[in-house]
Amino acid sequence: MEKIHTNLPTSMDVAKRANVSRATVSYVLNGTPGARISPETRERVLKAASELGYIPHKIASSLRSGHSDLVLLPFFDWPYNQNSIDFLRHLALELEQFGYSVMLRFFSSRDRKSLAQKIASFHPVGMITVAGEFSKKDVNILSRNGVRAILAYGAAPSEFIPSVSIDFTSVGECVGAYFASKGHQHIAAIVPRDPRILRLGLQRLEGLERCASPHRLNVERVDLDFNSSEAASLAAKWKKGQHPSAVFTYNDEYGMLVMSALQDAGLDIPADIALVGCDDLPLCEILRPRLSSVNLGSSSPAREIAAYFNQSIQGQEPSESASIPLICKMVVRESG
Repeated sequence: MEKIHTNLPTSMDVAKRANVSRATVSYVLNGTPGARISPETRERVLKAASELGYIPHKIASSLRSGHSDLVLLPFFDWPYNQNSIDFLRHLALELEQFGYSVMLRFFSSRDRKSLAQKIASFHPVGMITVAGEFSKKDVNILSRNGVRAILAYGAAPSEFIPSVSIDFTSVGECVGAYFASKGHQHIAAIVPRDPRILRLGLQRLEGLERCASPHRLNVERVDLDFNSSEAASLAAKWKKGQHPSAVFTYNDEYGMLVMSALQDAGLDIPADIALVGCDDLPLCEILRPRLSSVNLGSSSPAREIAAYFNQSIQGQEPSESASIPLICKMVVRESG
């Protein structure tokens, strides 16, 4: 069995091998601007570091210099789906384009009391978080501990954190226009009961109702937990009595849930009830019939949020919260 070496190489080891000072090693490996290092010395330091397997401790270097480029993206025990994860990935990539190092860190509900202290211990230069997760006291703690910019995003702005609002009403408008073009008159809209995503559901419902009004469409709000028994009860109710001709299922996971319940109840999709979800996840192609959905183009909000955050770091943030409209596109498949 190969022995694992526990003695980590240090910058002093690199300096000795390259026959230079530790300051020179730091200038070379950290890319310090303005440092007058000859090409020969730079090459010698890089070669010594490579031979020793030395990698600078980025966080420790930041603490010593007092300058950090770390941006923390906390995420919580929300009902994330693939689209949410893709958004965080796009956001991290966009931030890296601005030169930041990004850390995604999970926090559970039991972290709530010590949340600000735990984040401050990483000494990030800034933080981008979903709106509603931090108190004013948390923000004060983070600011006092050197977090220069805190930005919130979500369906509604934060009361005390600079925010970027993402307007989800356009999702409902997109679905409403599509259903109207297909001649549907009675439409149901699923609104999740989960308080963490309720506002998103209400914004999508609002957009659907706004679009339905000029077309004189009847929109029925249906509050639903992500629960197979509750979905089965809804399907049984629609099987026995009057039911909508089309359903906007809030997102694709709810679309899968509702589709299974309707099929188990003996209702045909789309002949009896057409279905449209949202997020355009890969599961839409796996379901039978394939699920029609709304594609949100998740990279666009990430790009704008990263740019807004960078402006905040530079002290250029506007006085009012920004709002980002979503660019929605219907992806029509067999279900609707």
